[in-house]
Amino acid sequence: MKAEFILDAGELLHMPLLTTFNYFLAEGFPKTLSTGVVHALFKGGDAFEFDNYRGIIVGPILAKLFVMILDKRLSKWVEQHGLHATG
Repeated sequence: MKAEFILDAGELLHMPLLTTFNYFLAEGFPKTLSTGVVHALFKGGDAFEFDNYRGIIVGPILAKLFVMILDKRLSKWVEQHGLHATG
């Protein structure tokens, strides 16, 4: 599934995605959606130096969307309850 499809579908996908994500919360996140492929992106400099690369993970868009929504909701909850990460 491409990200553009989800964006273009808008309200049409609202209920199916809500049902799917609620299922994930109730039953657990599927292992097939929790894997990705690591790609090395060259940042510049000497191509033979390991530190000149940055790794990114490319995975299923459905998983990324779920994580983005969960992150937004958890961040809002943390702010409402006056909790802040320390580190």
